[in-house]
Amino acid sequence: MKDKCIKCHRNIHITDIDIEMEVNRVIQSGVPLTGNEQYEKRLEACKNCKHLTDGITCMICGCIVKARAMNALRICPHPSGSKW
Repeated sequence: MKDKCIKCHRNIHITDIDIEMEVNRVIQSGVPLTGNEQYEKRLEACKNCKHLTDGITCMICGCIVKARAMNALRICPHPSGSKW
């Protein structure tokens, strides 16, 4: 990872299993989920953001973007305003 995780204060490696667990946690939480089209648009915005590291983590808030983007109640934490 090229940067330190904002939440962990140390370098960590997030695995596909970690991502899957976080996505499942969001699904099981009962929050409203985005539709597939909205989800893909959100991921595309994240993919084009300079604050995304390793294609996984938002360095503004420390979230796993695949999990945050599926929660319909969440917004992008970009300092200049949500990008989705």
